[in-house]
Amino acid sequence: MRSLLLLPLIIGTALPVYADLGPADTSPETEEPKQTKFDAWCVKKYSDCLAKLEKNRLMVDESTGISSKQVIEWSRKDKFKRGFINLFGIHYLYIFSFQYEANNGNQQEAKIIFQNTKYADRFYERLKAWAPSKEYKCVYNFDTRKETC
Repeated sequence: MRSLLLLPLIIGTALPVYADLGPADTSPETEEPKQTKFDAWCVKKYSDCLAKLEKNRLMVDESTGISSKQVIEWSRKDKFKRGFINLFGIHYLYIFSFQYEANNGNQQEAKIIFQNTKYADRFYERLKAWAPSKEYKCVYNFDTRKETC
């Protein structure tokens, strides 16, 4: 009988306690760790590579990478693709193009491609923080049906 009286007390202490508004509280905000490695395609679809934004450098696979100072400009282009007979395989490709000065002084170009929107957006946010002033943006004008840069 005595153990029956203790049962609600034991169950009550085993449940999580939510102070104030519990999981709805927003402060202190916990910051999620920023993703630094991205599975991508390089130059063309299905050419697997690993793009990394670490130590203030953009690196691909095992390359030494480039710093944001070496970047001349970068851009993101979202490209709509249709599959077989315009019915199957409809998807977007998110193409990040880079123009940069290589360590030997030559100007180079590179492309990193994503099909997954979530990862493309995360990569985009990291690039904007890494080299914000180097972004080259083009906007599609629906009135003139042209892209202006």
